[in-house]
Amino acid sequence: PYRRLYPLAGLKKLAQVREQVFASSRWFPSLRIYRRKYLEAFRFPEQVHYEDTMTIPFVYLQDMFVQFIDKPLLGYRERPGSITSRHTHQQLCQLYAFYQTISVTEANAAMRILKIRLARTLAYFYRELQAEDFPMSAVLADMHEIKLDKQARKTLEWSDWVMYAAPHLYMRINAWRVKSAGPGVADGGIVPSGNLDAGTVESFGDE
Repeated sequence: PYRRLYPLAGLKKLAQVREQVFASSRWFPSLRIYRRKYLEAFRFPEQVHYEDTMTIPFVYLQDMFVQFIDKPLLGYRERPGSITSRHTHQQLCQLYAFYQTISVTEANAAMRILKIRLARTLAYFYRELQAEDFPMSAVLADMHEIKLDKQARKTLEWSDWVMYAAPHLYMRINAWRVKSAGPGVADGGIVPSGNLDAGTVESFGDE
């Protein structure tokens, strides 16, 4: 059995489903088959963690069609001690630097959704690493500045909606979750977690 990454199947015009894709925030490059011309303008940043999260969303801002293949074509094997299970202050700082490049008033609602998803990951790292010097209050303040219309709000997962609508309540819930989960489990789907999906693969390009 597998869990679908998106509630989507078949050929879709990306503009019509972009917010749903960003609300899921599964940015692992191996989940996709790419048409070369859509990648030529992009380069993964070097010497940083989570370079996929810092790159693939921008590919998805282009005008294209996406074919969602609702079959379990690949799986993800967890390895204790892997880079995605060891969270550090450096990773926190790198994610925050990327988070800051996304404006709370981004014209594209999908990017505002990505900022909410990143905020959840930052909140988890903040608690897990006990990073008291991290400006978490500024991240929470950002949530009050982000505006989403009704349609965009409908795409949010429950935990994203709580972060967006009641960030301080989310932090209280998150403190309990971090304590219960223990080290090495990330939040929000931005960083691979203990429940990583194996399922929907996308191919995208021209119709």
